[in-house]
Amino acid sequence: MGFLKNSILSTVSQFFSVSNLIHISGENVIFPFYHAISDEYLPHISPLYKPNNIRSFKEDLDFVLKHFQPINMDDFYLHMQGEKIITKPSFHLSFDDGLREIHDIVSPILYEKGIPATVFINSAFVDNKDLFYRYKAALVINKLNHAFVSKQVRKEIEKLLHEINIKESSLQSGILKINYLQQGQIDKIASFMDIDFSDFLQQKRPYLSITELKDLQTKGFSIGGHSIDHPEYVLLDEERQISQTLTSCQYVKEQFTEKRCYFSFPFSSIGIKDSFFSKIQNTIDLTFGVSGINTSHQKRHIERIWMERNPKKAENRIKNAYLVHVIKNSKPLLQKKQSKPS
Repeated sequence: MGFLKNSILSTVSQFFSVSNLIHISGENVIFPFYHAISDEYLPHISPLYKPNNIRSFKEDLDFVLKHFQPINMDDFYLHMQGEKIITKPSFHLSFDDGLREIHDIVSPILYEKGIPATVFINSAFVDNKDLFYRYKAALVINKLNHAFVSKQVRKEIEKLLHEINIKESSLQSGILKINYLQQGQIDKIASFMDIDFSDFLQQKRPYLSITELKDLQTKGFSIGGHSIDHPEYVLLDEERQISQTLTSCQYVKEQFTEKRCYFSFPFSSIGIKDSFFSKIQNTIDLTFGVSGINTSHQKRHIERIWMERNPKKAENRIKNAYLVHVIKNSKPLLQKKQSKPS
């Protein structure tokens, strides 16, 4: 269904230029985001989705730069506060999860092109202290796909999945259904498969260190919060949502002396209540979701375009996001017109 929707959007989008869509929507600032950029197979990510390679990332940037000018996060914040800083179509680039490729691969590319960016980090993972549970799941799936796993071990994995009411046709799809609150099962599965997450963290060092993050700051990056350990917020009560958010941003301010706190929701901001935003408004300056182009009634909540989803070309991703935005915002107008007496 998602593929069909994107295919239809991509077909329709060919009839519009980016400038047309900016004019029709009234939105002249976009927020593309990624996680990692790599030409290599990343065993903790690739089983979940395929990251953009370096060539496609550079092509994305060239397309975006053709239609939008880069801005830094603080300038956008001041623009939101009423200062008329942004007068042309603009974009701000960001990266979630604080992965090492941002320092090693992305930073030199952005520095050369003069593009500032934000990296959103999980305080529990910086310096490779721990590993996101979905990345653990990916390592398990990677071994299931590329190594011999005995029938006995497979039965034990199936049993552990059944304990949390997950019954899928394949172990891989079952493991992908494990959520944040059930992540202890991934550790149990890993022990049956002789997967050592601590060893992976030490050997591969998938996350940025504090030193690398401070180096990124000198090259035009701002640092933001992304929760403590990347839970699905819809699974948490509001108190825990707030704790995850404020603790993450406090860590950023203390470690990196950022004067403002910008926060991107792990997974999604869908289902977050207005009361949550009210309770964090004196601490968090801007929050970010993943639903494309802004549709939120929350004035300081901004949606972003996930550039790693299909279709992967920047032109398609951005035009599709604009079309979805226009369609969503046309519904209330149509309903209003239809409700008027003839």
